Amino acid sequence: MRSSIHVLGTVELDSVAQGYRVLDLMVKAAPISVLRATVINPGKFLIMVTGDVAAVEEAIKRGISAAGECLLDYLFLPNLHTDVIPALRARDPASFGERTEQVSPAVELDALGLIEAFSTTAGIEAADAAAKEAAVRVLEIRLGDELGGKSTATVTGPIGEVEAALAVAEGLLRRKQLLVRTTVIPRPHGDLAPFVAGIEVTG
Repeated sequence: MRSSIHVLGTVELDSVAQGYRVLDLMVKAAPISVLRATVINPGKFLIMVTGDVAAVEEAIKRGISAAGECLLDYLFLPNLHTDVIPALRARDPASFGERTEQVSPAVELDALGLIEAFSTTAGIEAADAAAKEAAVRVLEIRLGDELGGKSTATVTGPIGEVEAALAVAEGLLRRKQLLVRTTVIPRPHGDLAPFVAGIEVTG
């Protein structure tokens, strides 16, 4: 399912208390919709918003200013790839206000690419860049307490496309000094599929 959300902004902080203050100021600054505002271990706070381009841009600017020394990372994506929001929802739809009774999508599992970043925001940005660079599908972007504040993104497609996508993601994360690792699995075993966002394999 494609997403109707085309603009995304995030602010990531190292303080929960300051995170709530920043969230309040962002909502007051512009007419935005809050997709997610949550504590992520170890004690970080993630704010994720959408709306029209001007509103999100204004809210993000206000958030960056208010965050001060607590700011860890941020992004403003006015032309979000359509895979990103479904990939964020894949593991935890309830965190986006959705019903949890989701039917796992059936996809053809080709080569797999995995992107691991030191921040949640950087993982989203890297996945978006990867999907825009090559003919890959973003299956999952994982942000959660079990990752200790890190993030992972999983993409699939022909091996050459996956390699091209990961090269862009890796370059972006290196420039931000937030790269943990990228990995390509050329011919994943079929038994791996249920562990990749709970997908069903076709064919």
